[in-house]
Amino acid sequence: MLSSKIKIFLVLSFFIYSGLFSQSDYINFEKFLVENGLSENFVRCIFQDSKGFLWIGTDDGLNKFDGYSFKIFRYEPGNPNSLSDYAINAIVEDKNGILWIATREGLNRFDPQTETFKIFRHNPDDKNSLCNNFIFSLYADSRNNLWIGTRSGLNLLDLMYRHVQHLWERLHWRSGLGSKIFPKALQFQCP
Repeated sequence: MLSSKIKIFLVLSFFIYSGLFSQSDYINFEKFLVENGLSENFVRCIFQDSKGFLWIGTDDGLNKFDGYSFKIFRYEPGNPNSLSDYAINAIVEDKNGILWIATREGLNRFDPQTETFKIFRHNPDDKNSLCNNFIFSLYADSRNNLWIGTRSGLNLLDLMYRHVQHLWERLHWRSGLGSKIFPKALQFQCP
């Protein structure tokens, strides 16, 4: 049997030794504001892409942060290759590494080679368009689909064939999509 002094020594040694190699509880946060290059201080969403860039959506554009500086993408009236609106509501990346950006004026597909945007909007004459331009949320699933939560309902965009399905219509916009169940079998036409 070990003596009580040896037991105490072993227990204390364990705690001292484990404390030497444990991770620090200190987490350092750095605040970025307009003064540091951010387009707007009101941040709506943040997304880290597969390459490690941080994409920050604000009320005044989309900010790409590389760890050192910001590159800002804004809505430019008259430029069809810019964002569709100033305010960015959601950002997501599909399995092919393409960024999709939700605004109040449509869905934006970002081309990283040209750093331009292709805009997808509601068209009442095209049943394969979005139900509404005001987009609250985006989700890219593993089957190469983009789920698009709009003010008028849930849309499912098949990214391979660029086909839109309208899964649920006329949601009360304040209720939010997270609290609803959207059966895939239910499909409706946009008004």
